[in-house]
Parts: sequence; C-alpha cells; structure tokens
Amino acid sequence: MKIKGVRQTDLARYLGISKNAITQWKTHVSKSYMNYLDKLAEYFDVTPEEILRTNKDDIYESHLTLDEQEIIRYYRVLPDNTKSIVSQLLSTLSSSQN
Repeated sequence: MKIKGVRQTDLARYLGISKNAITQWKTHVSKSYMNYLDKLAEYFDVTPEEILRTNKDDIYESHLTLDEQEIIRYYRVLPDNTKSIVSQLLSTLSSSQN
C-alpha cells in the first residue's frame, strides 16, 4: 500500500504495529485499523471521516463483509445499463423478503 508516497513500513513504525497488520487491513483480513483511525488521521493530516470517505475503495471498506466487497467490485465494472438491471433485481428481491 502506498498512500501519498508512504510505505507500509513507515506507517507501521509510526503506529507502533507490524507491517503485516497493515497488509491485513489492505487485504480485508483485519478491521483493527479502526483502533488506529485517530492516529492515521493525524499521520495524514486529515480528519478520521476524510480517511473513511477518501479510501473507501481501499482498506477502509473493510466494514463490509468479504461477500459484500466482492459484490461491489463486480458491480463497479458493469456497464450502466446492466447496473440498472441489477439494481431493479435487488430491489425486487428485497421487497419480496418483507
């Protein structure tokens, strides 16, 4: 992971954690980054909210399950007309569950 030219090793050292911990955030194995959100915001000189919003396509989307993340990745590469069909299908399925 390189954010603003920052190496995982440097970020890990700043946070006092292992480089492996950051790798686990990036690969969605761990959500422990939430414990470091304030320090991450301080490191990048932004608010915690900006980190969550700015990096939603990266490690900070980890609040989703792996299945949800995979569905989103598939959805993002679909053409717009297909996204519309998927949205309608999901809406129909959701309505039928109620």
